[in-house]
Amino acid sequence: FVLWRERKGIASSIGSPSLLGAFMILPFLLVGYLGVRGLQVRFELLAFVGLLLTVSWALFGACCAKRLLFPFGCLLFCMPLASSLSLLTVSLRLFVSAAASEALSALGVEIVRYGNMITMPGVVMNGEVFGVDIANPCSGLRSICALLAIFVGYGYFCQPTWLRRGLFVLFAIPFAVIGNVVRIMSICLVAQWSPSFAIGFHH
Repeated sequence: FVLWRERKGIASSIGSPSLLGAFMILPFLLVGYLGVRGLQVRFELLAFVGLLLTVSWALFGACCAKRLLFPFGCLLFCMPLASSLSLLTVSLRLFVSAAASEALSALGVEIVRYGNMITMPGVVMNGEVFGVDIANPCSGLRSICALLAIFVGYGYFCQPTWLRRGLFVLFAIPFAVIGNVVRIMSICLVAQWSPSFAIGFHH
């Protein structure tokens, strides 16, 4: 859609072929080859996006490639989350569990926190104390990535300058983290009424 919307500007930016652009194709061909041979989807996708840009650069010049940077770059949101982000996931889990615990305590809810586990001594389920484990999927990292993609698209169409677009996108991170804290809190609050409903349908 962005390509179609910007088609006149893209067409007007087409220039002479670039030897430097053709040279820049080579590293992405190597990355793509390594991705295929090593069955690394992230490498393949990175190479695909890089080749879209560098082939455009080689055929139509740097100005045209610059105009294509945003729509092609958005394809990187398709990349699966890397295992290298596990440290960030652990930090997010600790922060979310701590923030939710503090907020619940301020509301007068009796809770005990052990690392990423929030237990509620006053709530029993199946003969055991009710607890919520903030596991990897609950860290909020996926929510951050999803909201970043939405904010990038919305900011591109609704904000006039790249500076304002960048600042707008940064707001996605606190929104996602706060939303995750509220979600954990809501599970604990609902658990006071029905623990099975809290970790079932509500979760």
